Amino acid sequence: MSYYGSTDYLVDDDFVLRMKDIRKGNLDLGWMKAGTEQVEIHAESKKRGLTYLDLNKGSYGYDDLEELPRGPRGAAPRGASYDVANQADLGPDLNRKSDVWAYKVASFYEETVSRQWDATTDIPWRDLDKFDVPLEVEIAFAQLCTFLTEVEMVATDLPAKWCWRMNNQFHEVKGFLAGQAMDEARHAEVFRKRALAGGVGLMHGAPQAEHSLKAILDCDTYSEASAFMHLLAEGNILTMFRFSEFISPTALDKRMFQLVMQDEARHVSYQPEAVRLRVVRGDDRARGQRHEAGADQEGRRDRRHAADQAGRGVLSAIAACRIRRAHRTEQVPRFACGRVAEAAGRRNSRVNHEPRQALRRRGGDAVSFADQVVFITGGGSGMGRLAAQRMADAGAKVAAVDINEAGLSEAAQGREGIQTWRLDVTDNEAVLATVKEVENRLGPIDRVYNAAAIMPTGLLMEQDTETILRIMEIDYNGVVHVAKAILPGMLERGRGDLINFASIAGWGPTLHFGAYNAAKFAVVAFSEVLHHENRGKGVRIIAVCPPPVATPLLDQATSKPKMLELGKPIAPGRVLDTIERDLAKGKAFCFPTAQTKFAQILRRFVPGLMLSVVHRVEGQ
Repeated sequence: MSYYGSTDYLVDDDFVLRMKDIRKGNLDLGWMKAGTEQVEIHAESKKRGLTYLDLNKGSYGYDDLEELPRGPRGAAPRGASYDVANQADLGPDLNRKSDVWAYKVASFYEETVSRQWDATTDIPWRDLDKFDVPLEVEIAFAQLCTFLTEVEMVATDLPAKWCWRMNNQFHEVKGFLAGQAMDEARHAEVFRKRALAGGVGLMHGAPQAEHSLKAILDCDTYSEASAFMHLLAEGNILTMFRFSEFISPTALDKRMFQLVMQDEARHVSYQPEAVRLRVVRGDDRARGQRHEAGADQEGRRDRRHAADQAGRGVLSAIAACRIRRAHRTEQVPRFACGRVAEAAGRRNSRVNHEPRQALRRRGGDAVSFADQVVFITGGGSGMGRLAAQRMADAGAKVAAVDINEAGLSEAAQGREGIQTWRLDVTDNEAVLATVKEVENRLGPIDRVYNAAAIMPTGLLMEQDTETILRIMEIDYNGVVHVAKAILPGMLERGRGDLINFASIAGWGPTLHFGAYNAAKFAVVAFSEVLHHENRGKGVRIIAVCPPPVATPLLDQATSKPKMLELGKPIAPGRVLDTIERDLAKGKAFCFPTAQTKFAQILRRFVPGLMLSVVHRVEGQ
């Protein structure tokens, strides 16, 4: 193999002399004296055998590993001796321990190794023929497996992208990620096999999910990619696995989801432990993630209710079919998966429900607002109208204001508790006068809904300046005018609720929504500061940050942003329900869905990721 070298050893005098010495028996055994540390290593548990935990000693251990290891940048393992001058520099760019390490990562690796299973033999594939699965359920299940195969293939690729870029001093982390890649490859295998074994075959790819998955692969840093994959994406998928196991049509499918859940739970555990490590150590580079650790604890509860939108429809379809099957008195018609999902969506959708007769707490008891005075801007349509009707039905005396007099008349029709005023919230003098008149007629104001808003969309350089400023005047200045007019009286009385409608657009900038983003960003900041300036004074101040809501406001999106096509808008009633819950908890912000909470976390900690998705969706 001499042709691989750059030296002709036949003319290398030093080499020839060494070879002659070796032939005479003069061997250099200096290599036998490495000078490395000698430690006593024993398997602490006969059952487990020799684990990484048993090797955690001296220079071979990881507890005392420095933040920036001084060891080799080549392939030499931790604790080995190496030639500094002649080592091969593999060029790792993840050289800080805090970038990759997590509490218990060595245990995660040991669990990965000990709990491997076989997608070929550990699933009782022959038993599938024993189950009578309705065709529409099998079709829906094949669609779910198709989607999950897409997800798991990307989850296989991600560890491979980053593993080789880590310093070899972090071999416990590298071992865990290599094990994760093996787990994910097995998951993709088992879901693909299940779709084909059921006789339906693979179904449709999910473009929306593909954009999100590609964004994970495109992350610029490992911290971004790991937070998105291990915490958010796999947290969602773990929730889907749990629900899928619950509604699985066969015992075989239950077993399949039980096995993939044990792997996925391990993957999800890695990122919270990494965040906890950084927070506890107080590393300067990770100090900004302190809030993320707290948000993660709170977010776990919401993730139990969160599932990826691309998979949620088929899960609903399966659940709906199983419920119908349990109660039907005749054969279920066999229609395509899309129709099943659509029917299930109609049954489960909250968008079209009627306004309730009274607000309800989470436990189900009606909330009484008898004789309370409620001031609502934008009361002629949308959120404002529904809020006015609900509050009136709950016994409140409602002052609904708007420039839309026809809408106000419709809102008040049949409800004696609603009185209306025409008001332009951009006119501060008019706001002060109207508030004074309302309080003279109805009494001191107990609650405010700042719901007046407009949302013309368009690229900023294509919108006229007057429209951009008009959005700010109504959506932000209007909030300020009303708050300044009513809040002093609330503070003096030591009670009251100020509810300012912002939006998730107040956290994440989006193409076509630039002017609306600016106004809602201002509402978010104004409300947050106002909340903290007046803590402990008896007045509850909250900013509501919903995703797109099924109200006439969406009709103003005339530039047709593609982001609005990604999912159904939520019901306005759902937003109002969440407001009551979060007011009771004293929160500064109300995020009506788990997705909106995730979006604001993403914006804070991986700001570029959200915009990269926006660019791909909008094609710009």
